[in-house]
Amino acid sequence: MHVWKLLARAVGESDPNCRMAWIIEGRRCIEPSEGALDLYMGNVVTYTSREESVAGLLHAPLHDVAAATRAAMASVVTMDRFQELVDWVELNKTAYKDGGKWTEAVNLGLGSPALVISGMLPFAIDGDLGFGKPRMVSPWLRHGRLGSASMMAVPCPSGDGSWFIGGTRLWPRLVEVIEAGPESLLKPLTAASLGFEAPHGSRL
Repeated sequence: MHVWKLLARAVGESDPNCRMAWIIEGRRCIEPSEGALDLYMGNVVTYTSREESVAGLLHAPLHDVAAATRAAMASVVTMDRFQELVDWVELNKTAYKDGGKWTEAVNLGLGSPALVISGMLPFAIDGDLGFGKPRMVSPWLRHGRLGSASMMAVPCPSGDGSWFIGGTRLWPRLVEVIEAGPESLLKPLTAASLGFEAPHGSRL
């Protein structure tokens, strides 16, 4: 995956390994019927992560990195996995009443550098609140003191197939690498790319 290779480039010689983590949507595991849980607003997600050597990622062709990504995701998209999560939450839910919080170990940023990817694909983003449909949708997240990097992918409300990639928690070096590569698949968001006209200069 392109972003994993960018992460490896950003890590460079500072660490021999780096990790990607993905938040996997699991509605189809719980209810295979088409669209059965599309309107369910709770989280039906799980994490998976994979660690690889920086050198290996930098030299691997993109299709090999994509294959490793698919394998990591496929390993957790099972009904048994989500049933285990439900059982775990039921067993530990009293901690939430006492103000306790839980997060996956990779999210804390311990170990090799990690980048977490999530998305908002299942959620309706084309609503009209009375002043036209949105041209951009972005989540608001409270990350606290998490040490991993994080990106969230959101489909463009225009339906043209493009995506917004929000760097909700990025290290300066990772931002430099993302913005430096002319071959990068990620392009800066501008008013023009959102379909807004450029502002006219002052005529005074």
